[in-house]
Amino acid sequence: MGCDIHMFVEYKIGDAPWQADKNHRVLEEDDYKYLEQFPFTGRNYDLFGKLAGVRSSGPPPKGLPQDASEIIKSNTKEDEDYGDDHSHSYCSFEEFKVALKAAGIKLKKHGEMKWDSRDYESSYSQGVAYIEQQLKRLKIDLEAEKQLLGQDINTNVEARLLFWFDN
Repeated sequence: MGCDIHMFVEYKIGDAPWQADKNHRVLEEDDYKYLEQFPFTGRNYDLFGKLAGVRSSGPPPKGLPQDASEIIKSNTKEDEDYGDDHSHSYCSFEEFKVALKAAGIKLKKHGEMKWDSRDYESSYSQGVAYIEQQLKRLKIDLEAEKQLLGQDINTNVEARLLFWFDN
């Protein structure tokens, strides 16, 4: 039986709480509701080990952060007895890029990236490009807001990835 990763992206914009990427929406199929996940993922057991010790040696999973965005908290079952979901964890965007490199995943340059949840063949490299693009846009927006307000505001922008696995 294979193991897959379910990944979600959050941003910390200035002093605001963490917020999920705008594309993480609750979807419904018949009676089943689920949170649309990050489309740029794939099965790579070396990476799974580097992130949370899953299917390979690595750090233990940390659970989900207490300050996770509301949409992720309210649509996640972090109960080991619930279904096949297990090993919930998270990391900063920088830690994620280090894990990719340690797992031998090479990052290629990409142009403008679009979120496409139907493209199951998208690469981690494309995902990194998408997040970098979003960080740049958010930073530009904060700098513009700072200029419009004419006062000093926190213009720091961060990204992190929340994830878990299923069998």
